Amino acid sequence: MISYLALTSASLLFVGTHFLMSHPLRAPLVQRFGPNGFMLVYSAVSLVTFVWMVLEFGRAPKAQEMKKRAMLGGQWAAWIRRTQFIAHPAALLSVGAGPWIAGLLLWAVATWAHTVWGVVGAGLFRWIGV
Repeated sequence: MISYLALTSASLLFVGTHFLMSHPLRAPLVQRFGPNGFMLVYSAVSLVTFVWMVLEFGRAPKAQEMKKRAMLGGQWAAWIRRTQFIAHPAALLSVGAGPWIAGLLLWAVATWAHTVWGVVGAGLFRWIGV
């Protein structure tokens, strides 16, 4: 249980600082640092707490993996050796042009629909003013 204490602390600090700097501390911090200074402080605190949380997540024991290792033994180790957890850029190109064109069209329609529905423009259409 102690191994999850650091992860829990990092997660609570990440969420807690977001809450505090978004509500009760926002006005005093903006007054003290100015709008751009506040954004810098907010971003720095968010980045530091997020990085800490990610590092602790990597260090925390993986309960599911420990359970599978205990139940499957050598079979689990063999499965892990055969499994790829890294994306292969060449595989993205091997699907051909069709899925890429369809994906780009869906993205364009979805971002255009934001303006039609009266929602703030998104993506490309936000920047070109359509």
